[in-house]
Amino acid sequence: MEDAIQALYAEVKRLGSDPEYAKAAFIGKPDGNPVPLGPRVKSPDEWVDDMISGAKNRAGRWLKNTLSPKKNPKAAALLAAGKYENNTRQSLDEKRWPKAMEGYDEVAREAVINSVGAGGFSDGVERHRPKAVSKIAKLQPLITAVALANDKAKVDTEADRDAKMIRNLHMMRQVGKILKGVASGSPEAAK
Repeated sequence: MEDAIQALYAEVKRLGSDPEYAKAAFIGKPDGNPVPLGPRVKSPDEWVDDMISGAKNRAGRWLKNTLSPKKNPKAAALLAAGKYENNTRQSLDEKRWPKAMEGYDEVAREAVINSVGAGGFSDGVERHRPKAVSKIAKLQPLITAVALANDKAKVDTEADRDAKMIRNLHMMRQVGKILKGVASGSPEAAK
C-alpha cells in the first residue's frame, strides 16, 4: 500500500515537472510507434460527455432496477450501521469536511443552477411531493401537540412570554428527536 501511494505521488510530481511527459499523458503521442497514441485518460469534457450520454441511455434500466432492487435497501442500510459509524468517525478525525469545502467550486455551482433555471426548484419540490407528504404526515400531529400545549401557557408578563418561547423551543427540539427516531413520542421521552 505504501509503495502504491509513493508511486502515485511520484507520477503527480513528474506530471507537474516534466512538460513532455505531461503532454504525452494528457494529449497523446501522434508519433507513437507503431500507431499514434491518444491520451491515457479522457479529457474532462469527453469524460463528462460520456457520463451524460451513458446516463441518458440507461435511464430506463435505472428506473426499472431502482423500483425492483436486488435486496431490501432499508435492511441493507440498517445492517451497515457500523460501517456508517466507522466511516463518519474517520471522516471527522481526518477533518474531511473543511478540506472538501476548500475545494468547493462556486463557479461550477452557479453554472449548474443557471443551466437548470428557476423551474428546477419548483420541479424538484413537485417531484418530491410524496416524500414531503409522508414527512409532514408525521410532523403535523406533533406540531399540533406543541401548539395546543403552548395555548395553555400564561402570557401575562414578559417573563411569562419568554418562558413560553423557551418552552416552545424545548418542545420543538423534542419533536426533532422523535422524527429522527432518537426519542419516542411518549411523555416519558420528554423527561
